[in-house]
Amino acid sequence: MKNILYISSTNPEYSNGGAIGTKKIIGILEELERNEKIKWYGIINKEIKNQNKGKYLLEIERNKKKALLSRILGYSEQLELASKKILKAIKEKNINIVILQNSRLGSISEKIKKNFPKIKIIQNFDNFEYEFSTMFTKNMNKTIQVIEKYNVKKSEKKALQNMDYGIFLTEKDKKSVEEFYKIKCKKYKIIPIIYNNIFTEEKYIKKKKQVIFTGSLDMEANIEAGLFLVENYKKILEKKRLKLVLAGRNPNNRLIKKIKELKIETKIELIANPTKEEMEILLRESLIYISPVFEGSGMKTKVIEALFYGLPIIASEHSVIGYNNLEKKYVKVFKNRNIEELNTFIEELLEEKNEINFEKNIREYFKENFSTKKVFKEIEEIIDNV
Repeated sequence: MKNILYISSTNPEYSNGGAIGTKKIIGILEELERNEKIKWYGIINKEIKNQNKGKYLLEIERNKKKALLSRILGYSEQLELASKKILKAIKEKNINIVILQNSRLGSISEKIKKNFPKIKIIQNFDNFEYEFSTMFTKNMNKTIQVIEKYNVKKSEKKALQNMDYGIFLTEKDKKSVEEFYKIKCKKYKIIPIIYNNIFTEEKYIKKKKQVIFTGSLDMEANIEAGLFLVENYKKILEKKRLKLVLAGRNPNNRLIKKIKELKIETKIELIANPTKEEMEILLRESLIYISPVFEGSGMKTKVIEALFYGLPIIASEHSVIGYNNLEKKYVKVFKNRNIEELNTFIEELLEEKNEINFEKNIREYFKENFSTKKVFKEIEEIIDNV
């Protein structure tokens, strides 16, 4: 039986992309352990200490002081400050395989390989992290931008150099990483974002005449997407009497100002920091998910989340970058900033939503392509053959 250590810098209780990726792996490891195929241990970074006391081998608290110290020491993730604890755990638990959740943990993988050269490392990539950090820090102080990008670049390169097997969300992410660092991934697998199938059909939520865009509304790519929808509200939504909902983390002031400037406060609902439960209701009561993202790493998590809740999607080409075979009946892709095409797709989906079982069919499509069951065997094969 193999002993596996899973290391994540993300709290799995959250609902962002990193947390969803963490839950994806943890769920599969738990199932493999129930089937007596492996023994697994977890080291998780959390803001709230001992939130799930006893579930993980180590819960290491996150805070702003550690974040600052880690950047000063040249790390891209504060969990790297706990390297000694991690190495001690590996020795005590006789670990055979280490799975690292994201490529910001390259300094940890380097130390593991140096101290335990026989251990196999499976490296997960939530994104092409350097590209993501460039977008994430775009509106920050220039010094922060330089330090963050330098640290992330250094760490992500180490992650590539020390891994035995890579897991990427899309083929595009893999190619971008290979080309940027000039390192070829010899063993890898493409495994998309997945959701545990916890949807409750009994929980009826009435549809409203609204469309929705969700995301971190303090990130530049998402701010620009929100502004695009606000500025074009009258062209694409007003005549159809559709409300626009923008929901996500820390909405930028530019969105608030633009809504007031255009005097459409009654037509657009801006919702800050919704809980997971609130987000589910917002998505399920909406008619269409619209994602006009034109830069950054795309909308891998949010697009799949919308499908999970049975929502048809209208997306820019960049929003679904890396996903080449999405069902065109449920995911309409518009080119550049083409308002006419966007308008046409809205009208088509408003018609199609009246089809019997349209929402249910989207859910079935999700289950066939993006549920835990779909990728369980793939993860198991990686663990068996790494």
